[in-house]
This record gives sequence, structure tokens and C-alpha cells, in this order.
Amino acid sequence: MREPLRSSRRPGPRRRTPNERVQGPQWWTAYQPVSYGIATRPGDRTAFKRMIDTCHAAGVEVVVDTVINHLADSAGTGTGDSPWREIAGMVGFRNTAGGAAVTHWWDNGGNAVAFGRGGKAYA
Repeated sequence: MREPLRSSRRPGPRRRTPNERVQGPQWWTAYQPVSYGIATRPGDRTAFKRMIDTCHAAGVEVVVDTVINHLADSAGTGTGDSPWREIAGMVGFRNTAGGAAVTHWWDNGGNAVAFGRGGKAYA
């Protein structure tokens, strides 16, 4: 492989995430993953591998940066036909646990909360 292009101090070209995501033509659907399968508008697993192989053949180093534990917050069917369920409301929430009251409560009005309880923080 050729010498990496790091000396230019410029970030390399960016490509949309290849993971399965929310269906729809809107730009933001590319950032709403529903699984870690590769099935999207930009291509599937075969197309992704072909792109990587082409880059390597041209001497271009490829770095895959992955954000784990971020999934879409609604329910539906992904671009690879995987169904997923909304997790909001799946678990009952109690205002106290072991006598420790909830403090510093925050609610986004939708499906995310953050709070403190017994000297610990939860989100």
C-alpha cells in the first residue's frame, strides 16, 4: 500500500453511514440507524466492500468510524426490511427507588429523560 495521505492534514472524503436506517427521502434519515446491517440507498454490503477494495487498490487508506449505541427513536421498518420497536413506554418508571427520590429531572417532551437518584445520574 502507498504512503497514507495523512501529511496533508486535511480530512478525507466522507461517506454516509452504510448501516440500515429509517426509510424516507429526507436527508436526516441517513442518521437514523435501526440496525448495524448494511442495507441503504448508497448500497449494500457488496457495494461497500467493492468501494473499500477500490480505495485500497488506489492506495487510499480507509478508516471506518462507528457510533455504537445510537438507534432511531421511533418504530417502523428499516431500509433492509428489519422491523424495530420504539422503546419509550416499554418499562414503567417509578419516582422513587429504595426511598431515594428523583432529583434534577429533565424531560425533552418526547422520549428522552435524565435525572439523578441516590447520588447517581441516569439518562
